[in-house]
Amino acid sequence: MRNGIDTPGLRAVVMTIASALAVAASLFFGLTLARLGAVAMIVLATATGAVGLLIFGSWTHGFAIACIAGGLLGASLGIFAPLLYAAVMRAVPAEASGQAVGFLNAAIFIGSFVNPIVLGPLRMIAGLSGHMTVLAGLTVLLGLATLTFVKIRGPRPVPAIMES
Repeated sequence: MRNGIDTPGLRAVVMTIASALAVAASLFFGLTLARLGAVAMIVLATATGAVGLLIFGSWTHGFAIACIAGGLLGASLGIFAPLLYAAVMRAVPAEASGQAVGFLNAAIFIGSFVNPIVLGPLRMIAGLSGHMTVLAGLTVLLGLATLTFVKIRGPRPVPAIMES
């Protein structure tokens, strides 16, 4: 049994909830960004992801709690992905945007490939709970680093593609 999710069907439901909330967060990204601003969105995505990871690592002892943790992680990814793409689009000239998005996608897939190689030993050493707790801490550290970078560099206007 893995934190209360002991069948493939239950795992599929948790993943479906995570995906549904990622879709919802992404669909409302432009509206939320216009209301909250980029800094608040970084804080929101970081906090939601870290709490979801902590719940998975520490407090998930049943299906309902796993659904909540999965939903928080999904919502976090639904915020992070558009933030990342918007940042890349702002950082490159228009004529290089296609190549930049291609490189970003490649980086995401490389991360998926490297993830088990780098984090597998951590999970073997620390167990699932320790693994998720370490990832939650890394999420917070990267969020703080991002906020520091944004505050030093200064906010940029929202790209026209993000405006309604």
